[in-house]
Amino acid sequence: MTGKLRFTQRAKRRTGEGLDLQRADGINPEKDGYDVGYRMVGVLMAPRYPPGCANPCLRVRLRDKVCRAAQPEIERMAPDGSVG
Repeated sequence: MTGKLRFTQRAKRRTGEGLDLQRADGINPEKDGYDVGYRMVGVLMAPRYPPGCANPCLRVRLRDKVCRAAQPEIERMAPDGSVG
């Protein structure tokens, strides 16, 4: 990553904080609310961190978060791609 310990430590802490916010049903709350667009931005951004992450447990948590976050939206999609 950056080679700077303070940046690495901050990234690890902030990632953990974000992971801890996810609800059991896969919802990642946005300021105590629900915004599917914002949630999917998080799903798209989360996989960018693991390649530079030296912590295997954190990589697993990120992968699991992405899988859980996408599932509720997939279940809401109709065969034609519309969201119900």
